Amino acid sequence: MTGKIILHNSNKYECYYYQDYIDDNMYVIEIYTDLSNKYNNLINKNLLLKSIKDNIIDNKYIDKFTSYTINNIDNLFDNITCIYFSNNYDIKDINNYINNNNLDNINIYIDIRNIKDINKYLDNKDNIYVFAKNNIDYVKYSDYLESQDKLNNIIKDIKLLNLSPLESIIYIYDLVRCKKYNEETIIDDASVSRNATDVILNDKIVCVGYCNYLTSLLDLLNIKARVVYFYQESHIHAREEIYISDPKYNLDGVYYFDPTFDSEDLNKYNYFGLTLSSLYNKDKLNNNYIFNSFPIYEDNFINNLINVLNSNNTKLITKYLISINHMVSLIKGIDNYINIPLFKDIDINTLDKDNIINIARYVSKYFYIDNDININIKDKYHK
Repeated sequence: MTGKIILHNSNKYECYYYQDYIDDNMYVIEIYTDLSNKYNNLINKNLLLKSIKDNIIDNKYIDKFTSYTINNIDNLFDNITCIYFSNNYDIKDINNYINNNNLDNINIYIDIRNIKDINKYLDNKDNIYVFAKNNIDYVKYSDYLESQDKLNNIIKDIKLLNLSPLESIIYIYDLVRCKKYNEETIIDDASVSRNATDVILNDKIVCVGYCNYLTSLLDLLNIKARVVYFYQESHIHAREEIYISDPKYNLDGVYYFDPTFDSEDLNKYNYFGLTLSSLYNKDKLNNNYIFNSFPIYEDNFINNLINVLNSNNTKLITKYLISINHMVSLIKGIDNYINIPLFKDIDINTLDKDNIINIARYVSKYFYIDNDININIKDKYHK
C-alpha cells in the first residue's frame, strides 16, 4: 500500500503531532509543523510511534490502520508517493520548503484557491499539482499556468474592444458556449470535463465545465459571478449567476445564464440573462429544477419575511435566512452572512430581526427585478 502525507501549519502542538488513517486505498499521515524542520526530520518513525501511543485511549483497542502502521513502521515513509500542503501555509514558505528539501521525486499538492498571481511565488515544476479556483480537483501546475495564459489573452482582446460589462459578458458567453458538449469517457476522471483548466485546454466539457470556464473569465474582468446548482431528483445541473452593473444598458441586478443549454443552438439565446422568475417559468415547462441554496423566492418576499420572523416556525425562518445569505454572499460577500446554527434549531429570541430585514431589503432588490436582458445587441459582439 502506498501513502500520502498531509502537512498542517498549527501552533496547537508543542512538537510534531501525527495522525494516521486510511483514505482512498492509501494510508495517510498528517503532520502538524511550521516547516522549520527538514523533511527528512519530519518523517521520523519514532515520533510517529510516540504520537500513536499517546493517542490510544485504550491500549486494548488498536484500529486496523494503527496496527498496519506499527507493523510496517520501518518502511512506511519509503512508500509515500505524495505530499499535500494545507492552505494555511504561506505560499512562499511552501516554495522554499520544496526547493530546500529535494522533493522533486514526490508529487506535491497545493491548494491555491485564495492566492492571486501564483506564478510570482511558486516555481513551475513537473511534480506540482494545484487546486485552483473554478476547478473541482487538482491539476498539473504547468497545465494551470497554460490555461491562465489563454484566459489572459482572451481578456486582453476584450479590453481592446472597450466593451461595457454586458457586452463583455456576451463576448465571453458566445466564446464559452461554442465548445461542443462532450462527456468524459469511462477511463477519464470526471474532473476533466469540469475543471476550468481542463476544459480550456481540452475538448471534454459538461455543464459544470461550461460554468467554471465562464466564471474564470468573469473573475478576470472583476464581474461578480458564480456557479449555482439546480436539482432534479438524482440529477444536478450547473448554471451561472451573474451580478451585472452596467449603466450603458441601465442594468443593476442579478441574472441567470445556462451556457450548456444555449450550446445546443448557437443561433438562439434561450437562457441568456434571465431573471430568476423567468428561469423558474422555463424550468416548470421543461425541467422542473429545484434551487436548494435559494429555497424561498416569492412575490412579497419582504412582507412575508416580516411575518415569518414574528412566528415560531423555526424551519421556515431558516429557509428565509438561507435565501438571504445566498443573496448576501454574491452582493456583499460571505463575511456579511447571517449566522445560522448548523446542527440545532434557531433561537428566535436571539435574532436581530430589524437587522435581518434591513439586510434583506438591501440585497433582494438586486434579485427581484422585472425584465430579462434584451439580447438584440448580440450581433455586434458575437464572437
